[in-house]
Amino acid sequence: MESIAFGTRSAFEALHNTFGDSKQDPRSLVVVGGATRSPFFMQMYADILGVPLKTLSSPDAALLSAAVVASSASGFSGGDMAETSKRFVKTGRVYTPNPRAQEEYEFFYEVWKTLYPSLQGAIHRLADHQHKMIE
Repeated sequence: MESIAFGTRSAFEALHNTFGDSKQDPRSLVVVGGATRSPFFMQMYADILGVPLKTLSSPDAALLSAAVVASSASGFSGGDMAETSKRFVKTGRVYTPNPRAQEEYEFFYEVWKTLYPSLQGAIHRLADHQHKMIE
């Protein structure tokens, strides 16, 4: 599970290194999907990424998002997607990084960064095999 969050953190770091503007670094993230149902996973993710994670109060965020887009595009809600979002999309639970856990995960992240390039091929082979087993 940590590897997923480490991969996301690595992607954020790559974006930061490419664009170099810390003003563009996320101060928080809105997260949706099945993983948001796991408080353990969300807290771990916040600790590894180092930013607060905001879940949505609606468990069907994808449907709600589609409705917001449709409502805005049709002009039904005035056509302003930001305003429509504020009216319909409400924040649920917020997971704030735990500084002590962040410190512990920092060690594991540094190890992951050295191991991942050499294991990447094997990891992808395992994932491909698992997908074939499911089919």
